[in-house]
Parts: sequence; C-alpha cells; structure tokens
Amino acid sequence: MKENRAIKKTLIAFLFFITLTIPKVYGFDMVIIPITFYEMRGTNFIQGNNGKNITKDIENQLSRYYNVRISMEQLSDQRAGATDFDAKRTADRYQVNEVLYGALRQNGSQLSAEIRIFSLQNEQIKQIFASDSNEMYERLVNTLCAHVFDWYRTNIDKVDLLRNEVRDLRAEINAINEKSAEKVKLEKAKARLEAIENVNKTFSLKVPISVGYWSYVENEWAEIIQETVEVTTGIRMYPKLQFPEIFNMKNELSLGLRLGYRNGVTGTRNNLIMNGILINPSLGYHFNVYSNNYLSLCAGMFFELGFWEIEDQGESIHFQQTLTGYTLGLDYSYQFNRMFSVNFGVDFYGYFTQGSSTVVKTYFGTVITVLGGNND
Repeated sequence: MKENRAIKKTLIAFLFFITLTIPKVYGFDMVIIPITFYEMRGTNFIQGNNGKNITKDIENQLSRYYNVRISMEQLSDQRAGATDFDAKRTADRYQVNEVLYGALRQNGSQLSAEIRIFSLQNEQIKQIFASDSNEMYERLVNTLCAHVFDWYRTNIDKVDLLRNEVRDLRAEINAINEKSAEKVKLEKAKARLEAIENVNKTFSLKVPISVGYWSYVENEWAEIIQETVEVTTGIRMYPKLQFPEIFNMKNELSLGLRLGYRNGVTGTRNNLIMNGILINPSLGYHFNVYSNNYLSLCAGMFFELGFWEIEDQGESIHFQQTLTGYTLGLDYSYQFNRMFSVNFGVDFYGYFTQGSSTVVKTYFGTVITVLGGNND
C-alpha cells in the first residue's frame, strides 16, 4: 500500500510539473528602431517632435500578441534616421528575424507614415504606408498596426483594432448626423461600420489542464479525508455564436467536458485511501473584463466513481461508490497570446445524495488552444 501511495504522489507531482512548465512558444520576436518624426518647414522636412511617441504606441499594440522590444542602438546617421543598414545590424545584434523602422512626416494638418519591416531570414523589406489628419493620430497608428498584423497573416489579431475603428466610425456618424448637408458621407460611414461589425467569429477548441486541492465543507467529512489533490484535463468548445458586448466587454459561450482524477488519504481514522474519477460536462460564459484578462462562470453536472480502501484492525476493506451532482465554478485567466493562457479558480461540487458533504476545490492551471482562436 505504501508503494502504491508513493507511485500516485510521484505521478501527481509529474503532472503538476508539466502544468507549470509549458513554455510560451507561440508568437515571434521583433525589435523596433525608434521612428523618426519630420515636419515641413518651408520647402524641406526637418526632424522635430510632435509630442507623440509613435514608437511606443506601436510597441504597445504589437506587444499584446508578440515579444517586442525597442532598440537603443546608435544609428549610423542620426539625421537620416534608421536605414536598411541599421535594420540589418539591429537584427544581428538582437538575434531576431524582424526589425521594424521608418518615419512619420507632418505637412500642415496631414500626417503620413512609412514603416518598413526588415526580414533577416530572406533579407526582404516590406513597406507599409498610411496617412491621416493630425486629429486622427490614433487611427493612423491603428492602421499601421493592422497592416503589420496582416503582413504576418494574423487577421485574428486585428479584431481589437477593428473595434477601435468601429468606435471612431460611430463618432463620425454622430457628427455627420448633425449636418443634413452631408448625407452622402453618412451613408458611406454606415456602410463601413456594418462591414466591420460583421467580423465573423469562428469555432475554437481549447484544452484545459489544472492541478488543485479539494476538501469537504462539513467538518465531519473533512476530518475523515485529508491530504487531498485533484488533476483535471478535458476539452472546451467555443461555437460560432456572436453576442453583443456587455458594458464594453466581449463575452462568449462555451461547452466543456472535464475528466478528473481525485485522491485523498487520512491517518486519523484507521487508514483510508480514496481514489475518484470524475466526468463533468459543463456550460461556461466568459467575459473579457480588461485587455488580456478573462473572468468565467461555469455550471454543469458530474458523475463520480470512487474507489475506497480502508484498513481496520489489520483487515483491508475495498468498495466502490458512484455519485452524481452539480458543479458551479468561478475562473480567472490571463491570456499571453491566442494559443496559451494561465488560470486559477474555485469549483463547488454538490451531491444529489443526502448526507454527502459539498466539496470545494481551488486550482491552478493552463489552457492551450488547439484549433481556431479567432474569438480572443
């Protein structure tokens, strides 16, 4: 019996180690060389400062999905700004494949930007151009980042940028509505808004893995079963259902099936070992409360098959027990990128059988997206 207990503890420790050490392997590394600002003075563009930090603004958007750093290397020609030679040298210096650099020019009330992406792997340069008015600086940055995402074929990541553009378009529509003479612009803006809002969600499939501690709520049961641990995995499906935002929060529905292994031992009353297998279908509702932070509510049913072993005065008693009940759960997760997130939470298990104590479980784990991911 002691050997079996040691094997189980070793297995649990191994699974716990796997849960904590899954690497963040998704995404890519990029270095940004500070973008040079020029303003028109007379007939020439002169380096200046418009009070904005477009380099930092682009980094903030790209770093939500990728590993982005800003280079502090000295340029070969400070007046000329970053050149292709500087980009190649920066890629070698930081050991990355992509380097972003370019210039922002202001001519009166207009802004124009030229962004370049140097690829060390094939030594090719992608050029991105965008222009807008001074008042629409944020939209200009969003447009540039959208083109960068499109260059890497990550249209999924453009959803947040599209949402910002929807907000700007709503403001334009409200302003145009006040001017009856501009009905043509109103129709064009409405058409653009409808096209953006019709971004379709796609089906996605995720695999949660967690390790937790469980305990009976009632003291009488808690004294019988101690040193309790549970390992859980399963699948969670996110269907193509589009819900309106609630208080500016994205929200979505999911269907899940969890499989769990539950272990408990005690030495206070004889010598007892309990091994349990749980099957738990559930329905989840997820709220994107802020940036990459998600809060989830889950409810479902469960089936538990328990294997009990009790030693009493030298005799060993074995028996099985099947139970059913309901589950309620609250979960918080932080999404590092579209494919990987970490989470922790609490679950409550209520039994339909009279006399059985409610079980509460706290856990820590990770969620891996194996299919889709457009909903994030």
